[in-house]
Parts: sequence; structure tokens; C-alpha cells
Amino acid sequence: MAALHNRAQSVVVVVLLYIRPGKGAAFRRYEDQATALIAEYGGSVQQVIAPYAAMGKINTPDEVRILSFPDQAALAAYESDPRMLALRLRRDDAIADTVMILGRPTPGT
Repeated sequence: MAALHNRAQSVVVVVLLYIRPGKGAAFRRYEDQATALIAEYGGSVQQVIAPYAAMGKINTPDEVRILSFPDQAALAAYESDPRMLALRLRRDDAIADTVMILGRPTPGT
């Protein structure tokens, strides 16, 4: 029963990233550092996608990351970690825009 409770509380974060032109290397350095912290909060990178097209009223992002965290508190702790806050300048230098979609896994997935 505990596993069902944990899954019901888990948070999936879909992150659409728009990298500044010419800042690919700076983006990778930022992502390497930010990603290293995710596991400390029980999270993981489920998938990284390099999109080639987007449909609908959206520009094609440069990268899409699908993350998971055990619960909303773990996500909040990750985002407020002083090391993440210290990375903000690097992030702003490399990333023009970010769209985050938060949700929960649906039954049967």
C-alpha cells in the first residue's frame, strides 16, 4: 500500500527549454550541475528529448526534460537549494525561456 501512496504523491515535471543562440556549451555546464542535485532530493531525469518539431501554439524547444520527484516537497526543496539558487546567473546566461508542466502519473502508466 505504501508504494501506491508514494506513486500517488509523486510529481512529474516536463521542462521545455529554449537555449540562447551560441550558448549550447554554457547550457550543458548548467544542466550537468543542476542534474547532479536532483538525486539528492529523490528525483531523477526520466528522459531527455531533442525535439525536431512542435505542433500547436508553441515554438519548438531546444530540449525537453522529463523529471520525477517523490512529492511536491522534494521538488520545492530542490528548487530552493542554495546551490540551485547560486546557479541562477549561469542559467539565465544560457537559457532564454523555460516552460514547466507539473503533474502526477495517471493510473496504468
